[in-house]
Amino acid sequence: MVDEENVAAKVAKDLAGQIGKGVLTGNISALRGISTPAYVHSSMSYLDTVVYEAVNLEYFCRKAMAENADPIKTIQYLLCSRLANASCGVT
Repeated sequence: MVDEENVAAKVAKDLAGQIGKGVLTGNISALRGISTPAYVHSSMSYLDTVVYEAVNLEYFCRKAMAENADPIKTIQYLLCSRLANASCGVT
């Protein structure tokens, strides 16, 4: 995975700035409330992720039906559909 937009460095710099500001101002308790920047999170809406999950599930179910797969192979396809959704945060 390549970070072409250098997001990791931007996040580290932003978080370091927030931590430094808290330490220099003596507001140590505020360090617990530091959140990640909004640009780090997925640009997909909840509806987009649900559609993505449904498309993956349909794809792997059709693949299992086309092969007339045995139960173990069907479970493997269902597991693949769940793993395919892990990258976009669908639970």
